[in-house]
Amino acid sequence: MKNTFLKGVLVLLLALNLQATCPHCDGMRQHCLEAREGSSGASGRWVDDVTPKRSWTCTGAEDLGSEGMTRCEMCEREMVRYIHHMIHGDRNPLELDVGCVCAGYMMGENDDPDSIRANVDAARRRVQNLENRTRRRLAFPSLSGWKISKSGNPYLNKDGHHFVFFSSRYNHYSGSVDGIRMEHWYNTLSEAKLAAFDQVWPPHER
Repeated sequence: MKNTFLKGVLVLLLALNLQATCPHCDGMRQHCLEAREGSSGASGRWVDDVTPKRSWTCTGAEDLGSEGMTRCEMCEREMVRYIHHMIHGDRNPLELDVGCVCAGYMMGENDDPDSIRANVDAARRRVQNLENRTRRRLAFPSLSGWKISKSGNPYLNKDGHHFVFFSSRYNHYSGSVDGIRMEHWYNTLSEAKLAAFDQVWPPHER
């Protein structure tokens, strides 16, 4: 009877220990799942007992566009346009797409306020860079530097890149970037210019 009781206790302790370790990391680290300081009022995965709360790496940020809003996969509350692609662990990696503030809190090992603030600031800079790109993209089709070649084709030299556009007999538009033809035709010249912009300056930030 005593041996059966001890075996039951041992099984319970082992089960609790497995629940307390991170299934995504080599060495089955325990601190990954610990709640972060100042996390009161958190929601979604921040308050569960299976999602790592720290030691994430941001592999890049992306602008989903004005029509591409999505819900942060960490707090499961905020709707975001600029998402941060996060990955955790080297044993069985977990990947989430999250908003700016969640990304900052997910990075780093400890709960030092200065470290967390620096990580949040880094995430905000990524968003700011993407916002700046959005403004540059909107202005690109009508920049004052556009000229018309002798053959009637609009062209632009900008930041070391050469853009040229032309139309088809069916009034569709395409072009070339640095001498390389674009793959598709577009209904308007503005659409073709925006596609060329995206080709040179994609909507991603690392």
